[in-house]
Amino acid sequence: MKKVILLTVSVLLLLFSSAYPQSDLRISDFSAKFSKKQIKIYWYLNRSDFKYSRLEVKTPGSPDYTYLMDFNVTDGKLKSINDSIRLYRYENIYMPKSNGVYYFRITVYGKSLMSPVSEELKIGISNLPDFKLFQNSPNPFNPSTSITYEIYSATRVTLKVFAMDGREIATLVDDFRNPGVYKVDFDSNIIKDLSSGIYFYKLQTDYSSDIGKMIFTK
Repeated sequence: MKKVILLTVSVLLLLFSSAYPQSDLRISDFSAKFSKKQIKIYWYLNRSDFKYSRLEVKTPGSPDYTYLMDFNVTDGKLKSINDSIRLYRYENIYMPKSNGVYYFRITVYGKSLMSPVSEELKIGISNLPDFKLFQNSPNPFNPSTSITYEIYSATRVTLKVFAMDGREIATLVDDFRNPGVYKVDFDSNIIKDLSSGIYFYKLQTDYSSDIGKMIFTK
């Protein structure tokens, strides 16, 4: 009786391994491309009979991966059929917030007892703007106006106001800033005998700078 049970179990395991060979599920062409301030990630799977695939990201300075998205079987697009080999294409768009090296990991979870299949890639980003400087409001202004700016990467920030001839009128910010949106007010009353006209405000970080134009009217 024991021999019959063992034989039955062996046959079932053999049938299971034939139906779901772990080495048969493969990830190919796991790639990433940076364009127009976004990272396009795509990969191919040679089978569609899996539970789901999970995409994770490790951002610059972070020690761990974080969850991005799960993809179902139906999310894939059939791209090619060649000698009975089918490839299913999956893709995702990721918006990086700062320059640096990004790691992406895709893990495919198979059915039943199949082991997960995982691949990892990295891509370096170096040409993202590290801040955005907005137009002051109101503009023209009297007596005060607000200047808003957004910091994408932690950096030291200076924000200064200049006259048309290049003279420095005021320093509004000179401090370290973490990523976030900030607003600072410029009050003309703090400047003695400020005349009507065009003035410039310049935001400078450790990496770049930008200038805005504002109009003061009495």
